Amino acid sequence: MAEANDMDRLWEFAQQHSETAFAELVRQHLNLVYSVALRFTGNTSDAQDVAQAVFIILAQKAALLPARTVLTGWLYETTRFTALRWLRSQARRQAREQEASMQSNTDGDESGAVWSQIAPHLETAMSRLGERDRTLLALRYYENQTGAQAAARLGIQEEAARRQTNRALEKLRRFFLQRGVSSTTAVIAGAISANSIQMAPAALAATVTAAAVAKGAGASASTLTLIKGALKIMAWTKAKSAIALGVCALVAAGGSGVLMHTAAVRANSVLRQRLDDGSVLALSRISFGDHHPFGGRDNKPWSWPGHEQLLLEFRLDGNRGDSPLVTHPFFRQFRFLLRGNQGIEFVEQFEPEFQGFTKVGNAYYGNVETDIFPRDSRWLWMRLERRDDSKRYDNWRPVAEFKFPNPATSANQPWTAAPAPATNRVGDLDLVLKQVQLKVVPSRTNDIWNHIVTMPTEVWKAGVQMTNWGMAFGAWSDASGNSLDVIQYHRSLDPRFVWKLNLDFEPLADFPPGSLVTLALPRPTQPVTTNVMGVSVTVSFDHQWIDATMATNKPGLALKFIGVADDAGVPGEMGAASWSRLSFREGSFMFKKGNNFTAADQPATVTFAVVPNVHTTFYMQPVVVTGD
Repeated sequence: MAEANDMDRLWEFAQQHSETAFAELVRQHLNLVYSVALRFTGNTSDAQDVAQAVFIILAQKAALLPARTVLTGWLYETTRFTALRWLRSQARRQAREQEASMQSNTDGDESGAVWSQIAPHLETAMSRLGERDRTLLALRYYENQTGAQAAARLGIQEEAARRQTNRALEKLRRFFLQRGVSSTTAVIAGAISANSIQMAPAALAATVTAAAVAKGAGASASTLTLIKGALKIMAWTKAKSAIALGVCALVAAGGSGVLMHTAAVRANSVLRQRLDDGSVLALSRISFGDHHPFGGRDNKPWSWPGHEQLLLEFRLDGNRGDSPLVTHPFFRQFRFLLRGNQGIEFVEQFEPEFQGFTKVGNAYYGNVETDIFPRDSRWLWMRLERRDDSKRYDNWRPVAEFKFPNPATSANQPWTAAPAPATNRVGDLDLVLKQVQLKVVPSRTNDIWNHIVTMPTEVWKAGVQMTNWGMAFGAWSDASGNSLDVIQYHRSLDPRFVWKLNLDFEPLADFPPGSLVTLALPRPTQPVTTNVMGVSVTVSFDHQWIDATMATNKPGLALKFIGVADDAGVPGEMGAASWSRLSFREGSFMFKKGNNFTAADQPATVTFAVVPNVHTTFYMQPVVVTGD
């Protein structure tokens, strides 16, 4: 049976390149993947090739899968797609000699007899179900989890899981009946549970793990072709799902009406609001997932694999182009406050920022995108607010409010919060996370946001506090499914749920001798490589961005940006940045000249360090306070 920490192991592999963690995932799930592949291909050799391709895909996507992914379901779906690609490449759509291979493990009872009849049709029958039904049946009868365990993995009530299971089994029964197999749902369930999983060849786990950890680097050309084809099928399937399921509201092009899924949704939604100037602002389209049919460059389809977002498209009609939504001033004049049935409000902004709505035909369009919202609420509300004073952020007034059905569901991760302060020991260091606090304020005096998150940390060694150490960066998620790759102290996760904090600690000052380097920035077409602490670091500069990467397989080291200076040695103020353990990108620097800052000067040198790095994970329940 798969354990609840599948995604923790996958995260450990993605962040720390832990072969041990990935090998455990292979051990837990290889028999399922191999068995499904065997039913598609009909022979053990091809089933092994499909299984290897599936786990290589998992390794490649390890850092992209959302925290709420049910890995059993994901592996089942990926095996289906990969096997389908194999079938296409082999042109084997005719009957495959599955029956003989499936009968080898059956006994002489009723379920064994039924299994010999349904085995050749099982995966075709499963393909007729919805993805959620397939995941539930895979958990219940492929991995033989209890109803309570499967319900917990899917984030639903046990009774709801029981009803859903019964409906899915009834669909299978009807499918088999049409193919001459007459049986009951109970016997079908017993047959699948007893016979659906075949033991993979003993040596396959090691072969699959080695190929996957290398992310297919040494795989054969046929395996790489299989992977490429499977990824295309997966991408297209997700794109269709985003269009079919994510778009739950659509305002007609002529503005004459609203097309919704059901009458109940139409009756309870608020999707159009008349503004003070007589124009009409409408919530025209909604998409949820990692593939979206709108919102990209030129409002075209786009995707961010593994990164779930809620994307909203707003349409403005009846305006001559003089609305402040169109002629956007160079300050944040508008903001949205998003809320659910319970909990706090989340501030969001129009995208692209500062550019205003874009004209398409006779209407104007703008988007709102967010990673964080109340996923457990049946309905979502968004209130548009406006301010007219560029120097004050505390005089917001409501402009319009919308209500729409929530396209997401809560992941309900079974995480347990540690009491604060929490201490994790890594090597000879004690990493301490004190009480995480969210302060909710109606408005801040210097920005549009309404959250202030604090998470004090300490690092101790042999009873002595390492005052030069601290948290360098991290990623966080909550048990409902919200997640961000970078901790943002002005935008909180949902504080009603336990938070998972993946934190990296490093020295922030007093760097070891030989670890600190100041380098003259190279010309744009001539990157330079230097050696620091026995590690190669390559730096490039295009007059706007400084990019640096460190080439090492050592898990306990990190590349740390320190600062830049101009020709006169004046330090630059960082304007924009992104970084990870092994790289950083810095740019848009400002330099102080007298009492003013200017962006006219260019940095001449960059200073960075190769420092020790320690990674750990905390689970914490934040405390919520309110303030002015």
